[in-house]
Amino acid sequence: MEMIQNLWSDADATGYISRYQNPDVALRIYSSRLLGQEPSLVLHGGGNTSVKTTETDLFGTKTPVLRIKGSGCDRAAIEPIGLPAVRLEPLLRLEQLEQLTDEAMVNYLRGCLMDSSAPTPSVETLLHAFLPHKYIDHSHALAVLAVVDQEEGENLAQQIFGKRVGYVPYIMPGFSLAKAAAREYRRNQQVEGLVLMKHGCSRLVKPPKSLTLELSTSITWRQHSCKKNNGPLFSSRVPGRKKKSLARQT
Repeated sequence: MEMIQNLWSDADATGYISRYQNPDVALRIYSSRLLGQEPSLVLHGGGNTSVKTTETDLFGTKTPVLRIKGSGCDRAAIEPIGLPAVRLEPLLRLEQLEQLTDEAMVNYLRGCLMDSSAPTPSVETLLHAFLPHKYIDHSHALAVLAVVDQEEGENLAQQIFGKRVGYVPYIMPGFSLAKAAAREYRRNQQVEGLVLMKHGCSRLVKPPKSLTLELSTSITWRQHSCKKNNGPLFSSRVPGRKKKSLARQT
């Protein structure tokens, strides 16, 4: 597995800001495309990206929103329409609930859209909303899945990341996973990201510049280090299972 290169360019980022009206959205589009264009980061549905920003409503009021990738949208060529704006405050209220079905969640999300004709927000919308970070990158990265899809995945992940990240057991994407991720983050608010077992990883960043690339690069660096010592850290196949993540289309 080759080391992943961070292709961020400050000049390109400035160009995106000039092209799009909202600098937050501009940087989210640019960084989302960088992630989407790296094949090893977009397996099994591709993951999703978000930014918390503000939009102006019909009355001229600045409204806090979550701009998150629409379900099925391609990050590699994403435009503003592919990052539907969802009112943030109603999303945060949902964390008070004990249970919420997927059907009720999707219906609620569509009711919170600033534009009713926008794409349906990602099934991971609440995970992004319940975490306080401005930019969040959620990726089904090959290097991460090669670790977390194994029987001893959490132990292996802890060897690589230690306390840099939080660890969330496998839960089907949706409301319950969002609540579990928020609880794990609150246990240690110094973490750089969350590793979602048998699913992928979420990078918690203030500027989008660092991206999820650092998480995957940590793993590929460790792989190269172990190879030099004639001992593989992990295989890319789970014994007795097909080589497949439990992540679903997001």
